[in-house]
Amino acid sequence: MTELSATGGRDVHTVRFPAATPPATVDVLVVGAGPVGLAAAVEPTARGVRAAVVDRARTATLVRAGAMGHTPRAVEHLRRWGLLQRVRDAWTYPPQWHRGTRLVTSLAGHELVPVPAPSFTDRATATRHSSGEALRRPQTVFQRVFLDHLREQGVSVSGGWELTELREDEREVDAEVVDVGSGEPRTIRAALRMAEHGAFPEGLGADEELRRFHSFYGHPDEIVAALGQEKVLPVATDLITQFNPAVPDHDAAVRALELIATEVAPALGRQPAHRAEPASAGA
Repeated sequence: MTELSATGGRDVHTVRFPAATPPATVDVLVVGAGPVGLAAAVEPTARGVRAAVVDRARTATLVRAGAMGHTPRAVEHLRRWGLLQRVRDAWTYPPQWHRGTRLVTSLAGHELVPVPAPSFTDRATATRHSSGEALRRPQTVFQRVFLDHLREQGVSVSGGWELTELREDEREVDAEVVDVGSGEPRTIRAALRMAEHGAFPEGLGADEELRRFHSFYGHPDEIVAALGQEKVLPVATDLITQFNPAVPDHDAAVRALELIATEVAPALGRQPAHRAEPASAGA
């Protein structure tokens, strides 16, 4: 008799996370190896920023559809990362599994508006359901593609490590993680914790919140020094700045722009992308 899996044999696809030990130091630590967490490691890696991922689970098991439909915006990111073809080449559900979207009062209720199931095989509907506009792939496919890509880039992804504590100082964060199997503790030194549950951590002062918004004030030399400490500046292709619109008057606003253009940007090695031609008198 075959022993069923933890899902009672209902799992469709299982991805195993690497059994690696997390690094001691890293710029970006991502907690959670779901599709979003792995994508959050792919992006900084593409920009030359050191990233690592930990997850308390050792595997990701697909039981249901799990993020089966992906919008053109998601496809745009995949193309930018050079991963679109890998996702397209991966397996997906048979067309007959997709029964469309239904609006119901509850799981046991009645249907509000009948919606015909779209066809992915009927050529007559190709303009409405084009594979060039969106993707039908389960989320574990994304995880497999992202994991392979991160491995090729030398990015550490560690399954079976649970985050237990965060300790933050002025510039960095100590993340305490534990091996869920052996109980072995480990400290990962990472860059500043920018957000938690979609918001800044509680208890920050005004200066610290401004810094995390990448907002700086003071003499141009102070602003240059503060921007010079930004970890992403060396790998940034463009520097876009603006002044606070709450300046007192028009002259102060113009002066703020002049200081950015003539003192701040040149001190950081930045030059204008192009020089605007003067407008004609009749314009």
